[in-house]
Amino acid sequence: MRKPQAVTDRELEILKILWAKGRANVREVQEELGRNVGPVAYSTVQTLLNIMEEKKGLVRHVVEGRTFVYIPKKTPEGTLREMTKRFIDRVFDGALDRVMVALLDARAPSPEELARLRAVLDRAATSTQTPSRAHGEAAGETGGLASRPSREVTRSGSDPSSSSNPRACGD
Repeated sequence: MRKPQAVTDRELEILKILWAKGRANVREVQEELGRNVGPVAYSTVQTLLNIMEEKKGLVRHVVEGRTFVYIPKKTPEGTLREMTKRFIDRVFDGALDRVMVALLDARAPSPEELARLRAVLDRAATSTQTPSRAHGEAAGETGGLASRPSREVTRSGSDPSSSSNPRACGD
């Protein structure tokens, strides 16, 4: 099985086109990219699709006559989940609280978004343990957030004991 590799911005644009269309040949992808991000050479699109198929396993192709038609191998949700996990692990060392603080510092949520975020957090707080997690904890191993040192994080991302900012992540 392939080791997951980072999806580049241009590859993500191509995936979005394929997800929207379901399948497309190189020319169709090239034309759509031209509308979305500006002109791109046919050979560049062809090379990117080859890399996405052969090295990254993101797409597959079928041959129709003499034309290669590309089809995404993963759903948008699965790809987004993988990209998000890699980003959180790489940038925030897996700390979800720091991710949330950074997101809220970057852009204030609308009241509707805030309500949806609260509902998601409430569901996460009340969800039952999965059997694998319960087994790991019974064996004395903890995973996820439980294995990280507990700390509050302010909106600025610093430890509240070293900051005059009274607003902590849990507020």
